[in-house]
Amino acid sequence: MNLEELELLVGDLLDGSLSGEKRAELEAALMASPEARERFSELLQLHNAMEIHTEGLPSAKWGRAVIPVERVMRRQRRKIMRIAVMAAAAVIVLGAVVMRMIHVPHAAELAGFEVARGTRFEVTHAVDRANPTGGALHAGSRMVISQGAVELKFESGVRSVVQAPADLTLDAEGVVSLDEGVAWFHVPADAVGFEVVAREVRIVDLGTEFGVVSSGMVADEVHVFDGRVAVTHLWGGDSTRRELVAGEAVRATDEEELEAQATDRSRFTSVLPDGLPYLHWSFDGADPFQVRGTYNAVSRIKTGDVAGLSNPELVPGVVGNAVVFNGERQALVTNWPGFTGKRARTVSFWMRLPAGVGQSGLNGIVGWGDPELYGGKWKVLVCDGEEADSQVVRVSWGAHWADGSIDVNDGEWHHVVVTTTGQVDAAGHLDIAVYVDGVRDAHRFEGTEESGPVHEMRTGSRTQAAQPLMFGSSLQSRIEDRFFFKGEIDELFIHAGHVTAEEVARMRELSGAQN
Repeated sequence: MNLEELELLVGDLLDGSLSGEKRAELEAALMASPEARERFSELLQLHNAMEIHTEGLPSAKWGRAVIPVERVMRRQRRKIMRIAVMAAAAVIVLGAVVMRMIHVPHAAELAGFEVARGTRFEVTHAVDRANPTGGALHAGSRMVISQGAVELKFESGVRSVVQAPADLTLDAEGVVSLDEGVAWFHVPADAVGFEVVAREVRIVDLGTEFGVVSSGMVADEVHVFDGRVAVTHLWGGDSTRRELVAGEAVRATDEEELEAQATDRSRFTSVLPDGLPYLHWSFDGADPFQVRGTYNAVSRIKTGDVAGLSNPELVPGVVGNAVVFNGERQALVTNWPGFTGKRARTVSFWMRLPAGVGQSGLNGIVGWGDPELYGGKWKVLVCDGEEADSQVVRVSWGAHWADGSIDVNDGEWHHVVVTTTGQVDAAGHLDIAVYVDGVRDAHRFEGTEESGPVHEMRTGSRTQAAQPLMFGSSLQSRIEDRFFFKGEIDELFIHAGHVTAEEVARMRELSGAQN
């Protein structure tokens, strides 16, 4: 509505001829436009001033008889009353608009949330919800967490910590759908009946503390740490319903049943972590090859002996001990399958190569996955650079790779960080960054003739040829076909997510950089 149309409606309002339909149009225009509200106020003030002014003007017909003062007073009172009524009508319209603006319905807030440092997430709200507020979730709100962790605090008193990758929706008050994620819940007595609906199971709380694992890659799991829950297999129906008490856990089977298993509290966290979950090999202490860290699987990850391979030796490193590989069937092999698919990840370590000594083939410093699957492996290594006798960092993810340009073949310690969001840009290149000593290394993308133009990462961990996380070796299934790294590594970290340049600098400093 333009200002001319607005003025016509206001004129009709002030002379008492505005219909109900036109009044609704006027209110809508005033709701939508601050400029319209300002003009409305100006018109109202102008109208009142003109009415009062014209009432006091003398008559042009001098020959008329003098009007008695009583009649003048009655006329003025009627005039003032009419002005007051019209002004009141205008004020009522404006007041209705203001009240509607104040009382625009907000979706009821069901939960607030906090995120750990480094967390990346997206929140969308149901389309029929008006004015969703930041930092709050409502019925129909969906949260997708690509990395990190989020703590949810429900109005009912329920508290939850959800670890990425995760996809959850607040269906209604007291009902949460968990399509993916590792989530811990604490439900107070006042909120008994709280429900979590995963891909394969429905959990109804009976006053408890429990954890849920949901993913399309593995079977859903429910772990009870305190109190009781009722669990039902969604495809098996009510006949599968079981009540679990503290210390019990089940997993959903392909036979649409619930199978008992051991509880594992270590897979869940009840406290928002300080930063991205990580694994750390310091190569120090009584068990130098054992991992530490905050990643939920850390207690189950073991580094063991493998027939046909020997362990590297311990030598003084950047911080405490480092490990040195001789390039001849030395490697460390774990039982952890590594991050799968396109999941964001960061690998960082200190590295020192023997000056002037080349590497044996396409070795591996750290890697995991399926080398036979398109995009199926994830490996960091060093290889020949474009300059004579130079060695550069290479990242390889199966038929595709990216080579850096900074020469690391100088006999000095270098801090290396490789990080990726797992996404592919418009040019078809994997969103990846390599840093050497805190400096982002320019790299070039390469691929085999059969690899195609899109450099997609699809790390595999459950195929027959998939290899678990290992250090110092390439990933071929047969040991005799592998190439082995020659050099030292120290303070190796694997973070569950992508990091920024600022975070790279902080990681380098915390891991032992002297300058």
